[in-house]
Order: sequence, then structure tokens, then C-alpha cells
Amino acid sequence: MTEKEREKLSALTDDELSAFEIPGALKELIRSEDQQASWSRYYLIGDVMRRETGPAVMPNLAASIRQRLEDEPVVLAPGNIGRRWVKPVAGAAIAASVTLMAVMVAPQFINPEQGGTPPAASRGKSITQ
Repeated sequence: MTEKEREKLSALTDDELSAFEIPGALKELIRSEDQQASWSRYYLIGDVMRRETGPAVMPNLAASIRQRLEDEPVVLAPGNIGRRWVKPVAGAAIAASVTLMAVMVAPQFINPEQGGTPPAASRGKSITQ
């Protein structure tokens, strides 16, 4: 960007161009990315000098983030090596609970006349003897 273009852009920013010069300056601004970047900086400098700054906005934020994500290395997730013990332990727990229920319920089916009371209690013996 030439010095003349910088001066014209600065005058546009400061509202110092005539009504005749503004359309031409805006056309140049639209066509040139370099002028657009300079224009953004001029406005930012003016806002800072007037203490009117808002949140900083990067014009190419999305492109910058996309590029950084593409540059990131691919991390593969580890396999489920630590969970191999769950199925056998769960199977053993189910088998143990079925066995316990069989031991507790089977005497009631074998001797239904006792009503499920333990033999020691039906004979009048205490458990502590």
C-alpha cells in the first residue's frame, strides 16, 4: 500500500474526505484486503485512544482455529484393556447369588410341613447351646 493510499484511508477513517472522494475510497477499500486490515487497525487505534474499546475481534478467527485443528496430531483412543475382568466377575456374582438362593429356598420345598423354620428351632433347642 502506497503512502497516498494510507493517507486517503486515514482521511476516510477520520471523516475528512469530501462527498465526491468517499465512493472511490470505499471501492478501493472493498477490493484490497491490505486496506481492509489497515482500516480495522485505524479504527482500533482510534477506539483505544478514546477508551471505547470493546471485545477484541479477530477477522480470521474461524480460519485460524480451523488451521490449528488441522495441524493437531491425531490421538487414537486406547482400547478397553482394563475392563476385561468385568464379564467373568459378573458371571461369578450371578452364579453365587443363584447358589445362595437355592440353598435358602430348597429346604422349604423339601420339607413343606415345617414351614421353612430351621430344624433346631422346631425341636425347641436354642441356637446358643
